[in-house]
Amino acid sequence: MGTIICPRCGKAIEKEDEIAFACPECGSIVLVEGEKPAEPEEIIVNPLPDPDPETMTLPAREDPKPAPEPDYGSGPVLDFDQGLALYGIYPQKKVSDPRLLKELDSLVEPTENGWYFHKGKFYAKGRGWFLCSPILWRIASKKQGRILLVASPILDLRPFQEIGGEPAYEGSSLREWLNGEFLSTAFCLDSSKLLPAFELEEDKVFLLSVDEYSNPDFGFDPSLMEIDPNRGAIPSEYVKSKGAVISFFTRSKGTRMEGAIRCFKIDGTFTEIPATSLGGVRPAIWIEAD
Repeated sequence: MGTIICPRCGKAIEKEDEIAFACPECGSIVLVEGEKPAEPEEIIVNPLPDPDPETMTLPAREDPKPAPEPDYGSGPVLDFDQGLALYGIYPQKKVSDPRLLKELDSLVEPTENGWYFHKGKFYAKGRGWFLCSPILWRIASKKQGRILLVASPILDLRPFQEIGGEPAYEGSSLREWLNGEFLSTAFCLDSSKLLPAFELEEDKVFLLSVDEYSNPDFGFDPSLMEIDPNRGAIPSEYVKSKGAVISFFTRSKGTRMEGAIRCFKIDGTFTEIPATSLGGVRPAIWIEAD
C-alpha cells in the first residue's frame, strides 16, 4: 500500500493497486499509474503500560462482513475537467505482494462471476492473480441526456470471431461476449446507469466503429494514419499476461483483405487483422447523464 497525493486538493490517500480512483475529498479522478508514491512520514510509537492480567479484557470479536468498499466498482464517477470517468471493475493490475498472494492462493471457491472475493475486493486468477479494479473511461460525448464512455486501457484479448464465423459485428462472438460475460462481470456491482446503444438494438456494451474513432467530436484525430494519444490505448497487465497486444478491434469490417476487421494499433494508427486473430478489446458504453 502506498500514499498517493491528489493533484487537485493535495489530500494524501492510502491506496493499493488501483489504476485510478476517486479522491474522497474533492471527487476528482486520481491516476495511480506513473505517480511516485510520497515518502511515508516517520511514525513514533510510545510504549504501552504493562497490562494487568486481572483487569485486562479483549475487545469483542466481530464476524467479518464480506462486502465491497463503498466506492469500489460503484458509480459512475465523472470528472469532466479531465474528461475521465470510473465505472465498473475488471482484472487489470497483477498482484505482487507476497502476503496477499499467499492469502489468495488459499481461496478455493470462486463467486458466481468466476472471480474470487477477498477482504472487500474481487480478484481474478489467470497467469497469476489480478486485482479487479475500477475501470477508467474517457468521456467522448454528451448528448440527448447520455454520455459516451470509451475504455481508456485495453481490457482483454480475444478473437473478434471464432473460426468459421462471418466477420461481421452483428453476429460476432465478441459482440456476444461483450453483452454476456463482460457485462455481467464488469458491472456486477452496479449496472443501473447503462443505456442501450443508439444503433445496436439493445446492446449495452459495444465497440466503436472506424468512423467514430476518427470523429473530432469524440476527441479523435480525423486522419486514420496519424498517431493519436486519445485514440491509442495501453493494454492492462492482465491483457499482457494473455499474449502480445499489437492492436485493438473496431466493429468495422475490413476492406483490404477478406475476413479482416479494421483495427487501430496501440499508438492510434489504422491497421487490419483477421477476425479470428487475437485482438485487444476496448469496450464503449452509453450511460445516463445526471
